[in-house]
Amino acid sequence: MRFAVLLVALASLLSVSLCAPPRTLRHIGPTLKDVIYAAGQPKSSRDFYERMTALAALGYLPREHEQSVCENAVSHLQQIVQRLTSETKSADIVIDLDSLLGISVTFGCELQIAEDTIMAIADTEAYSTLDELFYAVKTLEFAAVKGIHLADDVTLAEFVEKIMELESDGYFLTEAASQSTTLFNTGLALSALGKLHKLGANIEDVEKLQTMLDVIFDQLQYKNKVLGFWSDGEEEDRVRVTSALFSGLVAFSEVVKFDVPEAKISDIQRFLLRYKPSSPSEAYWQVMGLISLHRNPFAKIIASVEPLETSFLTGETANLVVGVFDLMGVLIQDHFLVLLTGKTSHEVPRAFIESTPGVYSLAVPMVEPGYYETSVTASASNPEDKYIALESLKISFTALGVIDVPSVETNQTNGKLIYPAKYTDDLVISPSSPISFTFSVLDKMSGKPMSVQQAALLFTSGDSVIQPPATLTAPGVYSVVMNPIKFSAESGKYKISLVAGDIAAKKPVEWELGTAAITFTTSVPTGVRDAVLSPKPAIEHKFSVPARRPGIIVWSTFTGLVCLPFVVLVFFLLHIGVSLVQPANFLATAAFAACICSYAALLVAYWLWLNMLQTLFIMALLAVPTMLSARAALLGRSGIKVKQP
Repeated sequence: MRFAVLLVALASLLSVSLCAPPRTLRHIGPTLKDVIYAAGQPKSSRDFYERMTALAALGYLPREHEQSVCENAVSHLQQIVQRLTSETKSADIVIDLDSLLGISVTFGCELQIAEDTIMAIADTEAYSTLDELFYAVKTLEFAAVKGIHLADDVTLAEFVEKIMELESDGYFLTEAASQSTTLFNTGLALSALGKLHKLGANIEDVEKLQTMLDVIFDQLQYKNKVLGFWSDGEEEDRVRVTSALFSGLVAFSEVVKFDVPEAKISDIQRFLLRYKPSSPSEAYWQVMGLISLHRNPFAKIIASVEPLETSFLTGETANLVVGVFDLMGVLIQDHFLVLLTGKTSHEVPRAFIESTPGVYSLAVPMVEPGYYETSVTASASNPEDKYIALESLKISFTALGVIDVPSVETNQTNGKLIYPAKYTDDLVISPSSPISFTFSVLDKMSGKPMSVQQAALLFTSGDSVIQPPATLTAPGVYSVVMNPIKFSAESGKYKISLVAGDIAAKKPVEWELGTAAITFTTSVPTGVRDAVLSPKPAIEHKFSVPARRPGIIVWSTFTGLVCLPFVVLVFFLLHIGVSLVQPANFLATAAFAACICSYAALLVAYWLWLNMLQTLFIMALLAVPTMLSARAALLGRSGIKVKQP
């Protein structure tokens, strides 16, 4: 019984669950890391750069090979410089150079870029695609960070003009390009124009670019879905194009001031967090898109409101502690208005109190035990701060009840007892005067009757424990009758204890009522003794009924059919003139007959002991002597002498 009470107490624990999709880059980090590591060795310098950049953003960058990576970077830089001087510039060369520079930044490598290299990159005559132009602009941006400013105003203007030549009807098109390639190139073009503007280029045709942005927004808002205009077969490019387009919008926002609808930012953020990449390249673009969202100038994002601590102080009050996090999973230090907006305790929304920067707490009173689901939202407390609360936190928890047993009544005089008092005198219980106990179990928070899983009166004396059955007579009302005639035990004093517990209660009630003098008797009426005290009859069970044997005609026919092949064999042997008494070749005939008998014995052994594999193996072994002896016997029958080898 004590063990059962302990189980009820241990089961009365707080249950908290968070029913929400991934909300920050920190939540999806382990999944992206597994995708990158599961892809094997990098296939190119670009592949290596994308993997290292994604791992660095996720906080999983391996530093143990930093020196060897930097040494390889220096060697590859020399090879790229040689290719620039000996080959016509192509997208492969500028992409390799951009990847190499990105690796040097990620690992902190010191790469010295000569002015001649930058001069070769700045020559726009050799570029014809947006890939080449975009990565060339990135190289110029890297050189400017290193203090090399060889791209004068004329050169920057040439890059702008070259990019704008590829614009058509609001997009940056390439010949025979697919829709996904067109959108991806549009994102690259916007990013390149934004970078050129930062380097000092003058972007003149603003009206055309504004028209282009309007077209992009129309596509982004199609049916309120993220890039909902995909054609069949292009779904795998969705994350790459989404990230490239939004990164381009962020970079280009310094050229043309515009606003992105909050709902669209929410759609893109939700899509990028829920996307499941299948390759390191997809993981890279997914991370880059989330970083662009994090750095976007349109609005700061409240990516998640997460529970830091949820506990019940008394069983009557839930203390909720939450934190406000940005898209990268970092606690935001600004001040917010955090509201409990769910339906809890039938109250209006309540505001959290900021205990420390970014951390908010609220004590929620529970009217009655049960399951609760609530929402927590955060918004900027200062109207001038433009924040977007993208997701509300859904918290589900169970309010644990507090069991209350206010009193116990008996059918004896002055038998009512108020918790936690004890009986001053021993209760007298005998076969002629049994006693009945009645008590109610209530929920302390609401005062309503509460039916519990465990409600019992225990009578204990040493190792002897008597537990009369408790009957539920009304909701939350239990009745226990202690009749000594129904139990076989030694007479004497017994301690009376009341126990009530439930898995939905914070802790069980254990109330010692006092002691009782109980008299057990052996002179029990015959009917009661036979019904209660006498041994019960042995339990017998027949697991299966023997099956009836088939009729004599059926089993005789089946036996005849089984033996028929042997009879046919003997008939044909006699028909061809084989003498079973004096065969022409006695040894061969005897060996053949022995093999046939061995087959028959093998079938019997299979029926009794062997399995199928063992039987087939032995049959294969018997096949060899059977064929040889049969051949020798037939040759002897025909009078042909067997040739000796």
